[in-house]
Amino acid sequence: MNFRSLPGLALVACAGLNLAHAQQSTVSPGQLDTPPSATPFVTRTTESQNPVSPAIQRRESAKRTLWYVTIAAAVGATTFDSASSWQKHELNPLLASSNGTFGGRAVGIKIGAAAVTLLPQFILRKHKDLRTGFILGNLAQTAIYSGGAIHNLNMK
Repeated sequence: MNFRSLPGLALVACAGLNLAHAQQSTVSPGQLDTPPSATPFVTRTTESQNPVSPAIQRRESAKRTLWYVTIAAAVGATTFDSASSWQKHELNPLLASSNGTFGGRAVGIKIGAAAVTLLPQFILRKHKDLRTGFILGNLAQTAIYSGGAIHNLNMK
């Protein structure tokens, strides 16, 4: 087949489909003809047509509650780490003040880091499929900051 004839073939096919549609249409004078493309392909279901089982609702509610608890734990661990580092010698040059201690600037950086990890979670909170990842991320953040705080408390 010659590739130069493809546009002509496509034009003939489209014209044939249009002609077939025109022959099927039985529109009386004064009526509007709605093309088939105007009809929706997907119909929406209501709650009564597609109810969610109580077990699924309980599981989603428990997962949402666990997500909130892990957010509180992550914020608490960050606060605990900051409090255990306050006015102590800081090895991280990003967090160390001019005299080498952990101060207000470092607390601001820690709060900013916590906000950067938590803000997307609140923006995407309607996506139930992401909650497990959020929970695991919050637990990891809690473990890291709690470990740092315990280390700080053991420092003299």
